[in-house]
Amino acid sequence: MLSMKGHIVKSSSNGKSYQLYVSLPAGYTQNESARYPVLYLLDANYSYPIVSSVHKLLDAAGDIDKVIIVAIGDEDQSDKQWTISRTLDYSHK
Repeated sequence: MLSMKGHIVKSSSNGKSYQLYVSLPAGYTQNESARYPVLYLLDANYSYPIVSSVHKLLDAAGDIDKVIIVAIGDEDQSDKQWTISRTLDYSHK
């Protein structure tokens, strides 16, 4: 099972707290000069486990490029909050 340890960040524009998940490429170190593309995902509590797991399988087989995955979701990961937030977060204001 995928371990999901996230980081809580608070938006300065709407005051809402979000949960971020970050997956770094195998062998990644903070001191390296290599640059990686970043894949941003929304609906993190649903999308991150799937995308991260598939990426790890393809990466282990050497079938995909190295990428940093950043998934953004709600601090409250209940289905009710997800439904409310999806409308608010995805609507133009």
